[in-house]
Amino acid sequence: MNDEFKERLDEWLELKKQLKEITADTKLLKNREKELASYIKTVMSQNSIDMIKSEKQHTSVTHSIKQVKAGESVKSLKERLFHFFEARNQIDVFNLLMTYLEESRGEKQVETIRTSKSS
Repeated sequence: MNDEFKERLDEWLELKKQLKEITADTKLLKNREKELASYIKTVMSQNSIDMIKSEKQHTSVTHSIKQVKAGESVKSLKERLFHFFEARNQIDVFNLLMTYLEESRGEKQVETIRTSKSS
């Protein structure tokens, strides 16, 4: 292996190490932010507060509640479609649809490199 490859490998490994440390710190900060956001939403909701200003941070916080569609997993979508076709006595159509969807699903090639501890 040439020197350029070795240098870039060492740099990559050092970046991975640094990113791992930063990710751990970020996770702690995100968890704390979620805890605080949950508390703030609860207090604002219980006290019917729509907006509050922070003089210290020179910003405002707005609280709102709205209805949104729930997330959809493949499993729940299949279950809903099954019940739809079952209610119409068209299980054969459901099976054809599932077979088509599974067989026509595209594929892609994924190339990876990983690290492991040497002994």
